[in-house]
Amino acid sequence: MRLALLIVCALLSASPPAKAAPDDTVEPLRIAVASNFAMPLQRLVDTYSAATGERISISSASTGALYNQISHGAPFDLLLAADSERPARLEAEGLTFGKRDTYALGQLVLAYQPALTELATSGIETLLASPELNLAMANPELAPYGQAAKAVLERFPQAQPRVLTGANVGQAMQMWITGGADAAFVSASFQPAQSLPIPADWHAPIAQQAVVLANSNNIDRAQAFMFWLHSLEARHIIQAQGYKLPEPVDG
Repeated sequence: MRLALLIVCALLSASPPAKAAPDDTVEPLRIAVASNFAMPLQRLVDTYSAATGERISISSASTGALYNQISHGAPFDLLLAADSERPARLEAEGLTFGKRDTYALGQLVLAYQPALTELATSGIETLLASPELNLAMANPELAPYGQAAKAVLERFPQAQPRVLTGANVGQAMQMWITGGADAAFVSASFQPAQSLPIPADWHAPIAQQAVVLANSNNIDRAQAFMFWLHSLEARHIIQAQGYKLPEPVDG
């Protein structure tokens, strides 16, 4: 099965356009990206730009915040969201060009401080029930990873942690890194040293979709990058950053 998938991916892989000399008079391609995917996107952009000479600027925030910015006319060419809901809303509002496209499947993990290692060996429920636990998570109103974290907490009503809410999953991760939180629900893409994977059926799937925006002045360039995200090279990078992969697109 794995070999067959790799063969299909190879057949469908898309090479970046031929490299051209960078032209500083051409505006960069502007990509808005959910905070969980900011670091993976930078790796993808570095690879793509090295091959094509394409200039790309990245703006990162929660998916909800980016949706609000785009709805109010923010000049982005492409949105890489952390869900399918906001791209679908933008599509319904006539603010997109072409089809929405799933580029990655997010995975939620529960990061914990080394002092909680012994508790963590007993499982997620035991860890969440730890007395006076400070737990960081993204805002469920703005961030899909926050929605997923909320769904997990609802499975264990007996657990009563003190919840620290960040605007996005990157802020939740920062609380954990600095020691402000004992544990944090974050994206597996952050690859925390101590973490427990959350079973996928404990929350709604995190299908991360990309969409070209209708007010873009660079629609062809945005479409080319979005198509390249399904290349074998890009898929390897995405998977290495802690994501599962959608099925290859049809040729």
